[in-house]
Amino acid sequence: VPPFCDGTHDTPCDVCRSSCDPGHFISAPCGTFEPARNFGLAYTSGWGARCECPSGEVRFVGGRRTYVAGVSEFQLECHGGFVSDIHDTFYGGGLECGSQLDAQCEACKTCPAGTFRVPGTCDGIVDPTCEPCAEPCLPGTYESTPCSPLTNRQCTACSSCDATPSMVTVVSCGAKADAVCGCEVVNVPRVPHAECSHNQVVENTPGVGRFGAPCTCPNGETLMAGAAGDACDGAFACVGGGGGDTCTESAGPWRGRRGICAEDYEGVKQPGASFAAFFAGWY
Repeated sequence: VPPFCDGTHDTPCDVCRSSCDPGHFISAPCGTFEPARNFGLAYTSGWGARCECPSGEVRFVGGRRTYVAGVSEFQLECHGGFVSDIHDTFYGGGLECGSQLDAQCEACKTCPAGTFRVPGTCDGIVDPTCEPCAEPCLPGTYESTPCSPLTNRQCTACSSCDATPSMVTVVSCGAKADAVCGCEVVNVPRVPHAECSHNQVVENTPGVGRFGAPCTCPNGETLMAGAAGDACDGAFACVGGGGGDTCTESAGPWRGRRGICAEDYEGVKQPGASFAAFFAGWY
C-alpha cells in the first residue's frame, strides 16, 4: 500500500484478498505491481542515479537541485524506488514506481452453447473452464439433466414398468422424460406412480361426499373412505374392503376419499354391485 518506504514513511501492509465475489475469479494474484511511469524533466542538475522499483523495473534517472529558504537541495527523480550508483551523468527523465496491488477480480466468462462450466471453477478463485457437453442420450435412456452453460448433460436409464408386478406403461419414455408407470387395476382406474402392491387412497374423488367410515382391507390396514353423495345409504367408496355399515353422517377424514385395497390390483376381489353400479362411469 503506498506510500512506500521513502525515507519518511515506513511501508504499510494490508491483508490480501483471498477470494472474489460469487461469479468472479482472481485474474491477477495479490502482490503484483502497477507498471512504473516514466516522465521527462524540464531541467536537471546534471546528476543521475540508478532507480530500481520494488517490481524489479530499473531506470537511470536524473536529479535536480532546488532551493528552499536559500538552502540548496538535491533531489533524484526516483519515486517509490531504491536509489544506487549516483554519479555526475546527465539523465533527462524520472521514474515513478507503480503501487503494489491487491488480488484482482474479473467476472467469470459464460460458456458457449454446447459446453458447460466444469464444477469447482468460477468459485471466487479459479477461472471457469468450459468443456463440451456429453453426447445426446442413447435409446433406452432419457435426458434427466439438459446441457446448459452451468450443467453437463446427464442421461438416465428409462424405467421399466413391466419389472414391477401389475404395472403398465402409461406414458412411454421419451428423449427428455422418463416413462410413467401406472397400476393395471381390475375395474379401477390407473393410479400413476402407485406401487400396485399397496393399498391406495384416491383424494377428491368425484361423487364422494362428506360422510364416510373406515375402510378395512383384508391385510388389516384401515383406509378412510367416503360415501356417495351426502348420505350413508349411498355406495361406500371402499374397493376390496369393508366397513360401510359404520358410516358416520358427519364430515371427517373420509371426505372425498376412495379407498382401494391391494387385493383388487391382483384381481382377487371385485367391487360390490352397488359400488360398481354407482361408479360405472369411472371404469
